[in-house]
Amino acid sequence: MYFFNEHDQLYGSKRQASFFADADSDIENLPCSTAPGVKQGDDDVSCQPVAPGSKCFSIGSGSTYYLNSTDQWVKA
Repeated sequence: MYFFNEHDQLYGSKRQASFFADADSDIENLPCSTAPGVKQGDDDVSCQPVAPGSKCFSIGSGSTYYLNSTDQWVKA
């Protein structure tokens, strides 16, 4: 499971966002700039598309992932 932490800077109509994920396997469920993420419970905010530069910290591994300019979440 992942959850939204905060919005960062606005780029066009999308904002960079910060997320926390329980495990690295949750990264594939995150939103990207062209598609929403997998909805987490009744949360309608965290699944909305986000701008490149968004980041996610995986609590399970301590790894940080960033949404790059090709719309893929990559490990830093």
